[in-house]
Amino acid sequence: MAIAECKPLSNGKVCQLKSLVFLLMILGSILIVFYPHQLFKTLVSYIAIFAVLVSIPFAGRGTRIVCLGLLGVGAYLMFNSGASLDYWVEAMGKNVSLLVLLITVPLLGMPLEIGEYIEVLDSLTAKYMKRRWQMYWVPAICSHIFGVFMNIGAVPLTYKITARGAVLNCFSILTKSISRGVGTIFFWSPNTVAVALVLDYLNVPWPQFFCFGILFASIALVLGYISDFMIKKETKNEKLVEIQYCYYNIDKFKVIQLAAYGVIFLSAIIMIEIASSFSVINMVPIIALIYPALWLLLMRRKESLVGGYLDYFKNHANKYDSEVILFTSAGFFSSALSISGWSEKLCHLIMHFAGKSVVSVSLTILVTIVLTSIAGIHPMISVSTFAALDTSTIGIDPVIFALILAGGWSLGSTISPISGNCLVVANIMGKTPLEVSYMNWFYSFWVMVALLLFVTWIS
Repeated sequence: MAIAECKPLSNGKVCQLKSLVFLLMILGSILIVFYPHQLFKTLVSYIAIFAVLVSIPFAGRGTRIVCLGLLGVGAYLMFNSGASLDYWVEAMGKNVSLLVLLITVPLLGMPLEIGEYIEVLDSLTAKYMKRRWQMYWVPAICSHIFGVFMNIGAVPLTYKITARGAVLNCFSILTKSISRGVGTIFFWSPNTVAVALVLDYLNVPWPQFFCFGILFASIALVLGYISDFMIKKETKNEKLVEIQYCYYNIDKFKVIQLAAYGVIFLSAIIMIEIASSFSVINMVPIIALIYPALWLLLMRRKESLVGGYLDYFKNHANKYDSEVILFTSAGFFSSALSISGWSEKLCHLIMHFAGKSVVSVSLTILVTIVLTSIAGIHPMISVSTFAALDTSTIGIDPVIFALILAGGWSLGSTISPISGNCLVVANIMGKTPLEVSYMNWFYSFWVMVALLLFVTWIS
């Protein structure tokens, strides 16, 4: 979903107010991690409610309609169920940790700009993008890796360092590789809302999920390559154009630094998950706030440190208006389903239509998430609804169910013309969202088939 921009009229006190409210929400969420007192949780829920109120005027019209509908239906279910006022407030704050994750993760990409790593990346991609197969794999891998640290912000960065030479004559390759590289991070990355949501709702440890997620993400990327090249029977090592390019001197030390930056981050996440009682969804925002600062201090770039943080919270963190009301209303609605008993009814409904087969249930859920995404309903809503179901009633292991939901989110973000992935890629490439969506339909079909086979195998 595209991030709403602050309107010119709001470029003053209102944007400053939103920045303050979002910052308080972040700090409150972090406080709860270490001091999980009910008073603090209630306070953060009230901050989330206030954040929704200040964000509604700046969200897209379609988002407002969907979210107000969710809040209305949720309120009806809550009222009929006799939910207490405390439960209403708690439900409004259910997805605060996901919001905080979404807002703070882009900070992980700050060292790329300040640390002058982009020039190194530019040189590397120029050196290795000579053949046709490289024109798929280099942007796909770059967008996938950057997506782990920057989410959708990986799209413009990948385009910046890969759109050159013969690639400019093969925009369809670049479009598909970048959109698929970003889309596949939803299968495993703890920095994405998709993975954080399903793990949080289903109480699945990330290390246990990671092995299956990263394996299938790799399978999906390979399928993307096969669907575009091998099926067309094009020569694997065909050389399109000899690119004449004056390479930069590649700073090997900075390449090592970049590799270390990623390895240390993922290692820290794994160690915290294994050696402590803290969950990934709670620790990633804390690491995202601290880790870039420590890295820049280590690289002796402290003069840019304060300015980088101030610029982000002043000019970027306050533009998540649609996401704020979407995540809050989705959390409220899923809580309403739970207390009203409708989550159990949905389980029985799915079992009635899909039967007890893992494949049929998985297919039903995947198709539902993808079709609702195409229809304009954010995957957050459908995924959070399914995640609220009882996996024991459906008869699917929580880890497998988490992979199915994350896979549905990934496919929805790849082929829905109104997803953030398609919109940003289309804007960067000068194409329409429908064109980007159409380019990924064949790929998405085979990924869905592969996912069904994969969950059948691991189950």
